[in-house]
Amino acid sequence: MTFKKWVIEKYINEDSPEGDFARDMQTVEDFPETKVYGYLRRCRACRESVKVYRHLRKQYRHSRGEN
Repeated sequence: MTFKKWVIEKYINEDSPEGDFARDMQTVEDFPETKVYGYLRRCRACRESVKVYRHLRKQYRHSRGEN
């Protein structure tokens, strides 16, 4: 499962920063499947968005048994 799909399926209905991020991923037409950090930097995302992304990425890797 891709990171994008995992985030959307897990958090789309949550009222949380993670849920906000998932909804952004789903509704932004050009939101990438990969290279999300670079995309966030190009879009000048706020620090909180980058922080949420890093947190979600860590959780995603952990769910896949990665370090």
